[in-house]
Amino acid sequence: LALRRQLVERLGGTPEALRDLSVSLDNVGQVARAQGDWQQAGAAYSESLALRRQLVERLGGTPEALEDLCLSLLNVASVSSDSNALKAEGRAIAEGLISRYGETDRHTELLAALQDDNSDLPETETNLPT
Repeated sequence: LALRRQLVERLGGTPEALRDLSVSLDNVGQVARAQGDWQQAGAAYSESLALRRQLVERLGGTPEALEDLCLSLLNVASVSSDSNALKAEGRAIAEGLISRYGETDRHTELLAALQDDNSDLPETETNLPT
């Protein structure tokens, strides 16, 4: 994680470096969540969510950036007391992706996870079809 942060600083916050940092933060959150450390998981997921919101702004809402944002909303919802609002935001984004780009496996899986009140997150982002 420290190396990713250094890369962001050295590369001037390129979209690739920011996304890599957000993925690293999600991984930290997953480990903390698995260990029952909800506070650390929430902090890591929230920082990742902030980066992904920034990337959507900078990249103009590319499908990949929006998919990542949906996943971050789902991650934060998994450890938040405000999960309904987060999932509703994610559902709206996923529905927009489906409307605009068609029903891909990834979009459908994200939407299903965001609609399921008892959903569990994929263990890693790579579990989602690309």
